[in-house]
Amino acid sequence: MEMKPTESTVREEIPPDTYSKRQRLHSLDTFRGLSLLMMIFINYGGGGYWFFDHPPWNGITIADLVFPWFVFIMGVSMNFSFRSMLKRRKSRAAILWKVVRRSALLFAFGIVLNTKWGRSGGPPEAAHPRGASAP
Repeated sequence: MEMKPTESTVREEIPPDTYSKRQRLHSLDTFRGLSLLMMIFINYGGGGYWFFDHPPWNGITIADLVFPWFVFIMGVSMNFSFRSMLKRRKSRAAILWKVVRRSALLFAFGIVLNTKWGRSGGPPEAAHPRGASAP
């Protein structure tokens, strides 16, 4: 009778220095989730609270800090992601291709969602082209 390898036996066969379970930075995931929640809340009126409004030029509120927080989160996440891919012996060209492909897809989604393609099925308005951006 032949035994099928289980996860525990496979794990034992792999040298300990080459096997590592990917771990998430939970504080970063929590910060990302809160930032996205606040982005959505602020874009839909902020519940009428003054600190969720964008003030005139001479002030700052929470609404003005959400996007910089998200950009910070993206930078930290990219560092972890690139380091992980390099550890897994992915070539820099493969990493670059992944970045270009994802950027093109996100830009295309932004075009679709911000034009008539995303609403009524028609082509985009040529007079007012708009990329992926906040309203």
